[in-house]
Amino acid sequence: MKGFYVENTEDFIPLWQEGTDPYFQFSDLKSIEWGGYSGFVLNKDFSLRALLNRQEWQLESSGSFVPALRYDFTKLTNPFDDGSYGKENQIDLRADLGYHYNWVITPKVNFAPYVRAGIGPKFSKYTLDGMVEKNNYFVLDNGAGIQIGYNTDKLYLGARGTYNGYSYKSNEDNDITNNLWHGLFYIGYRFEAPENLKKLV
Repeated sequence: MKGFYVENTEDFIPLWQEGTDPYFQFSDLKSIEWGGYSGFVLNKDFSLRALLNRQEWQLESSGSFVPALRYDFTKLTNPFDDGSYGKENQIDLRADLGYHYNWVITPKVNFAPYVRAGIGPKFSKYTLDGMVEKNNYFVLDNGAGIQIGYNTDKLYLGARGTYNGYSYKSNEDNDITNNLWHGLFYIGYRFEAPENLKKLV
């Protein structure tokens, strides 16, 4: 992501007027994030693959707790107008526990809500013109989502909505929160496997 603005610009520019003056902007501030999620489904009768990538087909309603570990690396960079350059590296680790449920309304239609929560450390290293500042934080993490899907031997489609958020105190006076909402619509078609592949597998 690149290009950010400060929504509460009036806190920094006293005479600022919404709708008339431009927001305080960081047009060159860039954020790059890499991360992953490793979990274990405790109920063998619940298929997470049926929800995430349609590799399996859930025929009976079932749910499961899913303990997991989340890990992310985020790099923030910002060149300033005076020629200085700021860079921040963040590492996030979370112990996470979620509950997923796949309600099979009919053999072809399912509705799947989930909720999760996690805790863990955040490690931050900020560098500006050779000066380095390191900080560690304790982060509370949470998320939820719903998905509805339609599945046949050939065609599958559906929609998913998710919320992910976290919060921590950067110091005694500042609470940092980050809330992300995502929506997804998907549609896919399954092709017959070639005869040579069918014989091999």
